[in-house]
Amino acid sequence: MKRPLWPAYGALVLTMALWGSNPSISRLVLEAVPPVALAWSRWFVVAVALSPVVWPERRAIARELRTRWGTLLLFAVLASAPQSVVVYEGLALSSAVNLGLFNSAIPVLIIVLGALFWGKRTRWTEMLGVAVSLAGVLVILFQGSAANALALAFNQGDLLIFAAMTMWALYTLKLSDRPASLSPPALVAVIAVFGVALCTPALIAEAVLVHPPQLDAGKVLALLYIGLGPTLGAMLCYNYAVARVGAVRAGALVHLMPVFASLFAVLLLGEHVHVFHAAGFALVAGGALVALAAPARLVSSRPIAKTQF
Repeated sequence: MKRPLWPAYGALVLTMALWGSNPSISRLVLEAVPPVALAWSRWFVVAVALSPVVWPERRAIARELRTRWGTLLLFAVLASAPQSVVVYEGLALSSAVNLGLFNSAIPVLIIVLGALFWGKRTRWTEMLGVAVSLAGVLVILFQGSAANALALAFNQGDLLIFAAMTMWALYTLKLSDRPASLSPPALVAVIAVFGVALCTPALIAEAVLVHPPQLDAGKVLALLYIGLGPTLGAMLCYNYAVARVGAVRAGALVHLMPVFASLFAVLLLGEHVHVFHAAGFALVAGGALVALAAPARLVSSRPIAKTQF
């Protein structure tokens, strides 16, 4: 008997809601927990939570650390605490709405970077989609203002967020080099530990030069939520859903994430969604759907268009 698919689609919607909540929850604590401390704490929670899960794989992990430490270190830079530092530095200068919207550009960034550095062939539909999505990114960067565009006036936080999305796209492309002997949780645990170690000097410097984290019960709960919800919980839900419905159907729902991000930003932070946000999202998401709509890609592509929250 064929199992129903609604639990998988429910898991996908929950994943997008968890990812969408992260910008707003992070923005709420950024004043008390500065960017490096927030990124470090998020991935420290992940490392601790995964330790008992991956303990049976300790020999495989040790073997890969001896032979593939460079690759694992690069993964950590592109996708764990260092990348999260760039995200949170950008979020401190931008908005939760913008952070959610820029995630829709990741599938298109994967196509562009794959063509530039991996020699991947591009179809005309992909090039058209890239152009449309780029227009959407520019609309958001320049806040829908022709004057801002002519003066090249944009928010530096938005540029940092876009750089962080580029890092995640590079990580996604590099995943083809991941150690085959490590399970997905083991890989995440290793890059989490590497990322925490890499950011520890910056954490100390931030505590001295800016201020140390100012924690209370609410802030601790928020940090635990960010680590266990949008990071680990969303990963488990997403992997379950992809296994049931496939990468193409799952990828199509990634664009729910900015919708949830905007909803949480309005409810929790009082941010406003402007016409240029809607226009930019329509262009970015529409371009991504056009770029990913080639029949051969739908049949043969691997699930590379994941979003990092």
